[in-house]
Amino acid sequence: MRLLLRAAALHGAAAAGRAVGAGAPLEHSGEATGADAERAGATAADRSGGLLSGKPDPDSLIIFAREHGMAGILCANLRRVLSDAGIEPSVELVERLEEEADRQAAVSLAVCSDMFRAMDELRRCGIEAMAFKGPALSVQAYGDAAVRSFSDVDILVRRRDAVSAIAALHSAGWESRSLPPRRLWEAFVRHHAEVQTLSPGTGTAVDLHWEAVPGLSKRPELEEGLWRNSKEVAAAGRATRTLSIEDHLVVLCAHGSKHSWGRLGWTCDALAMARRIGEDRWPALLEKARSAGCLRMLLWGVAMCESLFGLEVPEVMAAECRRDGRLPALVAGAAAILARGETPGWMETARLYCRSMDDTRDRLAFWLGAVFRPTEYEWRLISLPPGLFWIYSVIRPARLALKYAGSPFSGGKRPRRQRT
Repeated sequence: MRLLLRAAALHGAAAAGRAVGAGAPLEHSGEATGADAERAGATAADRSGGLLSGKPDPDSLIIFAREHGMAGILCANLRRVLSDAGIEPSVELVERLEEEADRQAAVSLAVCSDMFRAMDELRRCGIEAMAFKGPALSVQAYGDAAVRSFSDVDILVRRRDAVSAIAALHSAGWESRSLPPRRLWEAFVRHHAEVQTLSPGTGTAVDLHWEAVPGLSKRPELEEGLWRNSKEVAAAGRATRTLSIEDHLVVLCAHGSKHSWGRLGWTCDALAMARRIGEDRWPALLEKARSAGCLRMLLWGVAMCESLFGLEVPEVMAAECRRDGRLPALVAGAAAILARGETPGWMETARLYCRSMDDTRDRLAFWLGAVFRPTEYEWRLISLPPGLFWIYSVIRPARLALKYAGSPFSGGKRPRRQRT
């Protein structure tokens, strides 16, 4: 795993075109987060194809790199990384990894095509949209839409356009298993922040968002700032709008925090983006994250980059990290998840995610939403008119109580989604 991290660090530095100089290493009081990350690396090294032993196993290495979305990054830097470690790569290892990187690139470019199909359809209907994460992120962070693996597409629209955007994609053949009947779409948009749709023909997941960061719609000036500061990038030969680097880093950290930073690829992405931010821009970024209510999520992401990649940041950022007493436990929790190499349970992830929230009200809203926010299982049980949508919020806790009591009327398990 250490060599995978080295490959990611090299790739991020090369993409940024500079190393982060004149920065300050992060220092935390309390738990030894650096030691926790080191233990995570040592444990994961046993599963990373024997890279540290000098006898890399192609099958294990490819599985590990694929699991963390880093096959393209590792392939691009394999020879240099192994040479620095005094390891001579075998022909088989190089060929197998190149094949995996080519496979990943083909999938990523196909996903790009589905992204443009969806955005073209929205544009045809007069709906402004921009891509984030996925191909747009890969271009911003690494200069190449195909170097990072992703299996779905994330598209952002304004909340006022959400129902129209859903209708536009639905009419053009995009399907969704999680949407309620059409008459309930307006109520659905009020209670949710995104919906997953499936592209016609390919089945690629296109996640339509009307909140880039959960809860941001409560701060209209910040939400509008995402659009005002958006940038144009070229992905797979076509121009597309995406978030600014600073806004993208905040969104990445919110996403990584939601999933407890359980994939190295997410930390690698945050590292590459952080290295593109000039020292003079960090104070404004901190204030933006603080205003958006996700400062600790940003700090958690930066602290993960420091623990795993040795990122150095300006003193203003390092000082903010030192002041946050909850940060060491968050980094330790994420390191423990990486060390186990298993997808964490929902409750473990939810607890860490809540600890990363700045505001007690946001934590309360999260737990209330988990219990009362209706899902597809509720509106499959009973059909209600829009004026009675609130009844679904009563049905949900009752259904959950039956589910965890072992009732056959629970509606089954939610389908697993592949995270990117």
